Amino acid sequence: MFTHRKHLAGAVLALGLLVTACSSPGGDSAGAADTSSESNAAAKALGIDLAACPTDVTKAFGTTVKVGNTIPQTGPVAPALGGIGPAMKEAFRQFNETSGLGTTFELVQGDDAFTPDKALTTTQTLLDKDGVDLITGVVGTAQVAAIRGVLGGECVPLMPGISGGTSANNPAEYPWTSVFTQPSALDARIMMASINENHPDGANVAVLYSNNESGKDYLSALEKYAGKSKIVKTETIEATETGSPSSQITTLRSTGATVVIAVPTAAQCASTMQEVSNQGWNADRYMSSVCASLTFDVAGAAANGWHITTYAKDPTRGEFVNDPVVVTAIDSIKKASPSTPITTTTMTGFLYPQPFFEAAKVAAKSPLGLSRLGMMDAVTHLDFQPALLKPGVKFKLDGLKDQVAIEASYLSVYNSDTKLFEDGKLYDFEGQMTG
Repeated sequence: MFTHRKHLAGAVLALGLLVTACSSPGGDSAGAADTSSESNAAAKALGIDLAACPTDVTKAFGTTVKVGNTIPQTGPVAPALGGIGPAMKEAFRQFNETSGLGTTFELVQGDDAFTPDKALTTTQTLLDKDGVDLITGVVGTAQVAAIRGVLGGECVPLMPGISGGTSANNPAEYPWTSVFTQPSALDARIMMASINENHPDGANVAVLYSNNESGKDYLSALEKYAGKSKIVKTETIEATETGSPSSQITTLRSTGATVVIAVPTAAQCASTMQEVSNQGWNADRYMSSVCASLTFDVAGAAANGWHITTYAKDPTRGEFVNDPVVVTAIDSIKKASPSTPITTTTMTGFLYPQPFFEAAKVAAKSPLGLSRLGMMDAVTHLDFQPALLKPGVKFKLDGLKDQVAIEASYLSVYNSDTKLFEDGKLYDFEGQMTG
C-alpha cells in the first residue's frame, strides 16, 4: 500500500526527496520513479510526469489493493442511484474470486450524497484515512470534476469515473482520470440526428435541463449538433427539486415547439414525462439516457412514445432478460443484497467496474505490471466488448487520440402498453466524438 500526503509540509518533503533521488547518478531510492523505457514511454504518451508523483507509481501492488468508491448513500438522489453501490461490491467480489491474478482488490465505499463538495471530502478521507491506491465508479460529472484535481496531485487513477459530461473528460489536463458511460454529447448528437431526419427542414426544439454540470454539457452538445433545427427556449430544473416541473413545462410549451428534449436527473424523469402529458403537449419527445427503464413504468401512459438512447442490456424486460450474463448478475445481486431492487440503474453497478477489471487483467500481462501506471495505461488503451453492453456498443479508448469510450447507441421508443423499449437505429459515431 502506498502512503498518501496528509500535510503540505509532508508533501513538499516527499517531493524534494523524490526529485533528489531522480536526479542523483545512482538514483536507486525506493521512492524514486521507475526510469525503465516502458514506464517512461507509457507516461509520456499519457502526459504524465513521473517525477512529479509523490510516490512510485510504477511499483507493483501487493497481494491486497484498496480501491475507493464514492456513491450517493444519502440525499434526494440516493433512492434512484443507491442500488449501484451494493451491485458494485458484488461485482468486485466475483472478480476477486475468478480473476486468477493473485491480487485482491478491496472496495472501500463512502457517501458523496451526489454533491461535489461531499465527493471531494469523502475522496480525501479514502486517500488519507483508508489508504486507497485507486478510485473507481464515482458517479456524476460534477463529482468527477471535483475530485480529479486532488487525485492527479496524488497520481491516483480514477478508472473509470462515471460521467457523460464533456467537461469531466479531459485526459490531456487530467491524465489520471478516465471516464465511462454513454457521453451526453453522444446522446445529444443522436437526438438531433433523429430530429433532423424526421424534420428535414429543421424543427423548433424546447429543452428542459438540470441546472448542474451534466445538464449544461447536454445543452452545449444539443446546440453543437442542432443542424437545421433550432433551440427556441430552454428551462432549468434544480437537481434537488422533488416536485413536478410544471412551470418550466408551461413556459416551454407556450413556444409552440414541435420537439421537447428533457434532461433532468434520474429521480425527475417520471414527473417530467407526466407533466408533459398532463399539459397535453403533443410534441416529439426525447428523454436523457440517465433515466432508468423503471421510471418509464412509473410514468405509465405518460411515457408512451418518448425516445431514449439505450446502450446497456435491460435486466427487467425484453430480449436480454434471459441473457446468461444478465441472469448471473441478477442472481448474485439478489443473494448478496436481497433488498436491492433490480433495475437498469442497479445493473450499472455491475457494468461500471468492467473496464477496471479488464484493465487489471491487461496490466498484469504487460511490462508495466499491476501498478498505478500499469492500470492507467491499460484502461486508456482498452478495446473490448463488455458483456452487459448491447451488441455493437463497445468500450474503446486509444490514449489521447480517442478519449471517448462509448461512441455508439440505439435510439429506442417506449411502448406503455407492452412496457418495452423498441429499438430503432444503431447510431455509430466511432472515432468521431473526440475533439
